[in-house]
Amino acid sequence: MYQAGGATVEATLTWDEDGQPVLNPPVAGEAKEQVLKLARVVKRTGQDRLTRWRG
Repeated sequence: MYQAGGATVEATLTWDEDGQPVLNPPVAGEAKEQVLKLARVVKRTGQDRLTRWRG
């Protein structure tokens, strides 16, 4: 995920047995909130990826 100012976040997303998203490595702060929003959208729509996301 690219953030304002050129920073990037790289993590692997999986779903645990309870259906909760798990990020590895853990992501903190605003980036975590945006990644988890994106994860819910991807899971709900069944898409394997999104090319553009505006949180």
